[in-house]
Amino acid sequence: MIMPKEMTPKDSLYYKGYMVLNEVKKQGSIKFSDLVFNLREDISVNALILTLDWLYLLNAAILDEEGVVSYVLKES
Repeated sequence: MIMPKEMTPKDSLYYKGYMVLNEVKKQGSIKFSDLVFNLREDISVNALILTLDWLYLLNAAILDEEGVVSYVLKES
């Protein structure tokens, strides 16, 4: 699922993670519902949740109790 051979790159977690981080970085932080709305044509809700889990494990993004997704990684 992260990057299998039988899958197009747009279906991988790498690409979806890029799309989520790009959207979050544009606004600094974004509500989960707004993120779902903004990415509705590219990522299903289930895939978005899986992507956010993966980004959390990478310590790249967090989702707080109020449903706000924030960027964690610092640019060097």
